[in-house]
Amino acid sequence: MKKIFISKNASTWLKATVFSLVCITTVAGVGSTTTAFIECCDSPFYNGDGIEGGVELAEQISGISDKSIREVVRDILITVLSFLGLLAVVMIVIAGIMMVVSGGDEQLIARAKKIIFWTIIGLLVILFATAIVVFFGQEVPNAVNS
Repeated sequence: MKKIFISKNASTWLKATVFSLVCITTVAGVGSTTTAFIECCDSPFYNGDGIEGGVELAEQISGISDKSIREVVRDILITVLSFLGLLAVVMIVIAGIMMVVSGGDEQLIARAKKIIFWTIIGLLVILFATAIVVFFGQEVPNAVNS
């Protein structure tokens, strides 16, 4: 019997692929369940006003906040980006500790440097994404309303 050997990188790739497929399947299952629910509710028993009536009803309901949906989405995006920035700083600290405790092992030092490099790239992406969210969340609506 021939033994199959999977390298560490291939094993990680395989795990990530399986995880991605499970996530996609879960999302697809939720989507199909939602579609079935909508079809179930779109029956002759419902005599509503359609989408326009639903929008009017939603406007009448006073929610938890007086913010518009744009402001809520902007706040959520800024919060998520802030947590990602915090996570990036933690990754840099972990990579720094990895460098210190490497004991002169060149592979560990190279790995830590790679982690720091890509984390800084990620921080730059997070910074630009935050700038875009803030700009389009505040400046553009103000210009449109003027």
